Amino acid sequence: MVASKKNVYPFNTDTTGYQLDDADEIQAILEHARDSVLPFSGEYKASWLLNDFESPIWYTTKRGKGSIIDGKGVETDNITWNVTLPNGNNLCDDRYRILLDNIKKTSFLFRNGIITGKVIGNRRWHDVTGSLLVLAKFLVLYEDRYLPHKYGFNLLDQQGLNQFSINYSKGGITFALELPQRALLLFYQSAFNSECPLEVYSAIPNIDEELCKSIYLKLRETNLMRPLKSGEFKGALVFDLQRISSILNCDKESMSSERMRAFLRQFEIELKESELLVKYNIKSDYHGHRTPLLTDALNNPSNENSLVAITGHFEVLLFAHRHLPETSPNPCYLSINTARKAAMKYTKIDGRTPLLPIDIGLSYMNGAMKLVYKYGENLIDLYLEFLDKSYKPSKIKDINIEASIMRKNRLLFNRLSRLEKYRDLCIELNLSYPHTSTSKTKNKNTSEEYDLFSCLGDVMAASAILIAIMKPSRDDEIINLKRDCLYHELGGGYYLKLYLGKSNVGEAYEEVIKPIPYITAKSIELLQKLGNGIDIIMGTDTSDTLFYAPLSGLTNVGRVSKGVLNTKLDNLGDKLKIRLDEHKRRWYVRVHEMRKFFLILLFWHGRFNVLDAARDIAGHVDAEHIYRYVEANFPRTDLCAFEADFAIHCLSSQDRYDDFTHVDDSFEALRELVCKHFGVSSLEFIHQNEWEQYVRDLRNEDGFYLKPHSIQCETDDGQLVSFEISLIFGEAIYNAK
Repeated sequence: MVASKKNVYPFNTDTTGYQLDDADEIQAILEHARDSVLPFSGEYKASWLLNDFESPIWYTTKRGKGSIIDGKGVETDNITWNVTLPNGNNLCDDRYRILLDNIKKTSFLFRNGIITGKVIGNRRWHDVTGSLLVLAKFLVLYEDRYLPHKYGFNLLDQQGLNQFSINYSKGGITFALELPQRALLLFYQSAFNSECPLEVYSAIPNIDEELCKSIYLKLRETNLMRPLKSGEFKGALVFDLQRISSILNCDKESMSSERMRAFLRQFEIELKESELLVKYNIKSDYHGHRTPLLTDALNNPSNENSLVAITGHFEVLLFAHRHLPETSPNPCYLSINTARKAAMKYTKIDGRTPLLPIDIGLSYMNGAMKLVYKYGENLIDLYLEFLDKSYKPSKIKDINIEASIMRKNRLLFNRLSRLEKYRDLCIELNLSYPHTSTSKTKNKNTSEEYDLFSCLGDVMAASAILIAIMKPSRDDEIINLKRDCLYHELGGGYYLKLYLGKSNVGEAYEEVIKPIPYITAKSIELLQKLGNGIDIIMGTDTSDTLFYAPLSGLTNVGRVSKGVLNTKLDNLGDKLKIRLDEHKRRWYVRVHEMRKFFLILLFWHGRFNVLDAARDIAGHVDAEHIYRYVEANFPRTDLCAFEADFAIHCLSSQDRYDDFTHVDDSFEALRELVCKHFGVSSLEFIHQNEWEQYVRDLRNEDGFYLKPHSIQCETDDGQLVSFEISLIFGEAIYNAK
C-alpha cells in the first residue's frame, strides 16, 4: 500500500467533484505517475508497518497478517535495526542517525513500491534490506574514507563498490566484511603479543599448519577457547564464538557462517582430524549430506548468481537517490555492471543443488507411505486419547494426581498401550515411552526404543514428504497450507488448494487448486484429524494452519515452523536408516529436493510429452522454466540425446508432423538441412541410420537445440496456455544457411 502524501506537486491529482466512473482508478494512475518522476515527500507510514518508523525493530505484516501483543510482534516479519557495527558502535546510536535514516527510508520506499514502481514481496524486501545493512557495515569498516555518520552512503565510490564486490566474490559476506582478517589479527596478537606479519596475513584463508598449531597451543590457555560440554566431540577445545564476536564487533551468526567456521577450524586442532566441516553438536545420528569437506568450505568462492543478487540489491540505493539525494550515492558516478565485471572472475560457475539420488528418494517415499497408510491413523488416535486424559486430570482414574508429570504420563501411556486397539501398534513400532530425551531415543549404538512424541513427528514428516513428492511444492507452500486445503469431488479425485510461493504481488499470493493422488490426500486427512483433535481438547482454534502438532513435548503444541519440520525430516531419515555416502554422511531430505526429484523423474519418463504437464504441476507460467530445471540436472550427453531423439521422431513422421501439435515450422528447416547435406530432395532416399546419426552429431556439436516455451492468452473461459517446442539453429549452422 502506498503511504499517504500531501498534495504539494505542481499538478493536481484530486478528482473530487468530477463525475468519472473510474475516478479512483484514474487517481491511482496519476499518483503512480507522480511517484515515478518526483521525490517522495509523504509520511513514512503504511499498513504493513505495525509500529513506529523510528523503532529499533520493525514489526511488519506477513502474508497480510500480523499484530503486536504486549509490545511484541505476533506472526510478523521483523527487521532489527540495532545491529553492532565493526567499530563497536550501534547503528541506532545518535552518531549514525543519518546512516540509519537512509537505510530505513530506502527500505520503506522499496517495500512500498515507490522506488521500483511495483509492490515488493517480503522475501525480496528482507534480502535487499539485509544487503543494505551489510554495505553499511562495510562503510563503517572504512569510516575515515566514507564518513557514513555524516553522509550516509553518499560518498560510496566505484573503487569501494568494486572492492566490496571482489571481496564478496572470494568468500561471501564473511570476506566482504574481512572477518577472517580481523580474527587472525586478534589470534596472532593474543598468542604472540605482536602484530601479524604481512606474509601470514596475505595467505588468508589458508594458514600454515604449524602456525595454526602454535596459535592453538597459546590460545587454549585464554578465554578465547572453551571445551565442548556435550556431543560427539565432548571435551574438545573450540573457539568461544560469543566472546570472539563481541571482541570483533560482529554478530554471532556471522562467526557461525560456513566460510568462517572453516577458517576457524584450522586452529581447532582437536577437530581437524575430520575431513568434513563437522558441527559441534548435531541432533541427528550422522552429519547431513550438505556438510561440506573442510577444504571445499575453506576455498570455495561465491557463485555467480549470489554476486549478481547482492549487487542487484545495491541498485535500489541508486534508485533511491531521487528521493534521498543527500545520503544516497549518485547513480551518475557508480556502475553496478563495472563492479560485477571486476568481481566475476573470482566467482565459481553456478551449480545447482545436487539431485536426490533415486534410491534414496524412493526409500523416503516408500517409508512415508508405510507410516501414513499402516500406522498414521492409530498413532494419532493414541496421541489424542493420551492428550485428552493428560490435559484433563479428572478423566484419569487410579493415578495419583499429586505424582510428578513425568510419572503420570508414563503410567497413563503404559495403560493406553495395553489396550487392544493400540497393543499391536506399540509392539510393531517398539513404543516404550510417551516422551523421552533425544539421547535415549536416538542413540545409534543402543537398542532402538521409540516414544510417542518422535513417532508422531515421523507421521508429520512422512505427510510432508507425500505432499511434496506427489504434488511438487516449495517450503513456504507446505508450511502455509490451510487446514481446509483438501477437496474431494464425489465420484472423482482429490484436489489440493494452496498459495503459490513465488507468484505473488507484495503480500498477495496466487491461489491454485491442483489434483493429488489418494495417498497424499490421506496424509492431509491425518494432519486435519490431528489439528482438529487438539483444538477440541484444548479449546483452541487453529483452523488456519494444517501443520499443528506437539513441539517440545506431548502437551506443548503449536504451529510447525520450517525449522521444526526439517528436524522431523532428519529424525525420519534416521528411522528409515537412509544409506550413508563415502564420507559417512546421511542424506536428510528437504522439501525443495523432493520437488525437484519428482519433476526430473517425470521428465525422464515422459520426456517432452510431459513437459507442459510438469509446468502446470509445478505452478510455473512458462514451460521454459521447467526446462531450465532439466538442463541444470541432466548430464549434457543425455540432454543432447533426448533432444536429438525428439527431432528425429518429428522428422520421421510420414504425415509431416501432423501428430506433433507442439512443434513449429523450424523442424521443416532441419529437414531441409539434412536433405541438403546428403544431396537429396527427401529423407526417403537416405538410409535411416545415416541421417539419424547426422542429426545426433549436429546436436552434439551444438548445431541446433530445442527451446520449449508457453504462449498465454486470455479467453472467456479464463487463461489459455499454448505449449510449443521450437528448434533453434546454432550460430555456425545459421550463418552457413
